[in-house]
Amino acid sequence: MNFKCNKTQIKFSIQKRKSDVRLHTEGRRYELNMTLYQLAILLLFNNGDSFTINEIVNSTQLPLVEVSRFLKAFIDLKLLEASNTDSLDTVVTFNKNFSNKRTKIKIGMTIDNSQENEITRQAVDNDRKLFLQAVIVRIMKSKKELQHTILIKEVIEQSKNRFVPYIPAIKQAIEQLIDKQYIERVNNDYYAYIA
Repeated sequence: MNFKCNKTQIKFSIQKRKSDVRLHTEGRRYELNMTLYQLAILLLFNNGDSFTINEIVNSTQLPLVEVSRFLKAFIDLKLLEASNTDSLDTVVTFNKNFSNKRTKIKIGMTIDNSQENEITRQAVDNDRKLFLQAVIVRIMKSKKELQHTILIKEVIEQSKNRFVPYIPAIKQAIEQLIDKQYIERVNNDYYAYIA
């Protein structure tokens, strides 16, 4: 579902939507906050006490990887019981004896830390590259012409509050700015700002 308004585009993201569910067990009432996909899985247990993972995948039409992640969150909370979430034949059972100290429970999702770390590292690296390019342009705009070693020292000095840049990263940023024609190489050891 997309809405367009001038240059702004709003996209509805169902995986980020949350829902609140009331659960009554053993005389206690719980309020569970979960994603709509998690809700789709949990609502299956209104029709039965146990399902195989294959049945859950077929009923919800969600990928196995996603179903496994959602089930792991329920199993960690002890709301559902299963031996593992890797096999399609694994039987998942609703825990009728569920109890928790809290009455309001936010059900999170387990994420693959290595994948999340890689995405974060790439985003940080990209931000740093752009930051280094901005610092170099700012320095060259004010100095007009500068020797290579002095430029490197200036970039390190201005970047030290955010991070300590590696010299190869600075050299790569300089080369990218030369390719983009923000600066040019004068002789072998000097750079000049192109207005």
